[in-house]
Amino acid sequence: MIPHGTREMARAAQTIRAIRMSSPAVTEAEIVDLVADALVADGHTVRREVRLPRGAGRVDLWVDDGIVVEVKKGKTAAQDVKRQVTRYARCVRVRGVIIASERGLIGLRDITVDGTPVVYVALSAAWGV
Repeated sequence: MIPHGTREMARAAQTIRAIRMSSPAVTEAEIVDLVADALVADGHTVRREVRLPRGAGRVDLWVDDGIVVEVKKGKTAAQDVKRQVTRYARCVRVRGVIIASERGLIGLRDITVDGTPVVYVALSAAWGV
């Protein structure tokens, strides 16, 4: 369940969860490409590497004019991801954040940060790894 989420965000998360890969041994850039292609095929508007205002950072994908999709590959510290998500969530243009991680991140789950819904998608679960 996506807390306080938008219809577009729920649909985008579902599209990302449905991605299947033949091999998990790909680069982060290749995963971003797969995610972007799947979202476009599902009718979403996608922009790559969008810089957010006021030093909030650059996001992997900007979807449907307000949803951030951030892709993580390999070992990533959950605390680092939480700090990154908090920066994104504080940006008024961000309506939601989806973290698509190749591997599970201990302690990361669907939450709300400063009123912005954050959804976590474990890609390896969909890949059967």
